[in-house]
Amino acid sequence: MATPDAYFFGVEIELIAAPIRPRNPFSPEYYYEKLASWIRSFNVRAAADTLVEKYRKYPEHYNKWWITEDGSLKHPEYPCIPLEAVSPVLSTCHRWEGTIEVFWAACDRVFQMPEASHRCGSHIHVSPSPLKMFSLSQLKRVAYGVVFYEPLVEEILPRSRRNHPYCKLNTEHSDELKTIIWSSQDTESSLRRVRHRIIDGSHEETCDEEDEEDSSSDDDSSISSKSDSKYSDSDTYDFEDTDSDELDSVYTDSDYFY
Repeated sequence: MATPDAYFFGVEIELIAAPIRPRNPFSPEYYYEKLASWIRSFNVRAAADTLVEKYRKYPEHYNKWWITEDGSLKHPEYPCIPLEAVSPVLSTCHRWEGTIEVFWAACDRVFQMPEASHRCGSHIHVSPSPLKMFSLSQLKRVAYGVVFYEPLVEEILPRSRRNHPYCKLNTEHSDELKTIIWSSQDTESSLRRVRHRIIDGSHEETCDEEDEEDSSSDDDSSISSKSDSKYSDSDTYDFEDTDSDELDSVYTDSDYFY
């Protein structure tokens, strides 16, 4: 059973690979089912998209591996197959690594080594356990954390992914964020303004009492970052939640491609 401190998450993996034994007629759905069958042979649940109906991710498939197509991968050269694999819902309080390892073990039975392609990526959906939903206060802090850590995430992305249309920086999606961030050469001041806008919903640029409280907070309950990128030497921020407001939404997406 999930504990209050557990998180649920799901992994989506995109890949392009050639079958070990191509067959005629050549159809992606045949290999989707073959991959799902191999996953099931390891006693892990899996289902494959027949491609008969319009592509949809049905909720019932979140209790098993779901092998399907992905429109962003387009149509690679023969005999390569494009696919997206959606994991079952995993929990941080269980040994989830084996479920991921089974997927790759099954891939080895069906496909050759996947191609290195800038079109392929992975991303993770994260939610709290059923015993605790994200509060509004937490979601605001997550939103601020996305901006705070964006330069570090950008640094670990391959260069071919940094300007990819499907994984643009979050700050590039908001004119207001861009205005705040690039309106000042002082990164600390810019981040402070972003924090006040997200956390407080205000346009205040200074909050001396809060800044003093942040600077004196315990290291274990604050987040700091030092980087040579555009948000370097920024202030620390306490991410400990003290609010109990509930939201109806369970999932928040973290669409960073690696």
